[in-house]
Amino acid sequence: MPEFSVELFNTHRPLVQKTIEQINKDLAGYGFELTVVDLNLINYQALLNILSEGLKKIDIAGRNNLQSILYRIDIPEKHFTPFATSNSYYYQQLADLIIRREYFKVA
Repeated sequence: MPEFSVELFNTHRPLVQKTIEQINKDLAGYGFELTVVDLNLINYQALLNILSEGLKKIDIAGRNNLQSILYRIDIPEKHFTPFATSNSYYYQQLADLIIRREYFKVA
């Protein structure tokens, strides 16, 4: 399995596109879809911000589906329980785990 590299991710447009498509596939049914108007303007940080806001909205909606999403994407509980919801970076950390896992699925 290749190592995740933000630099490679930011410069390899087909990989970014495939990662976004995989995220959309795995989040289908949770009321969130990543819509990208210009793929050239999306980088890791932008995707992280968009996805973390989406995860926050899903959580606030009271659906309690974050754990279900992480299981669906195949992120082991041991990777997301250390940073509980009291952490101010919780949604960014979840988004980072999701981006990295989806990257490995398509790389």
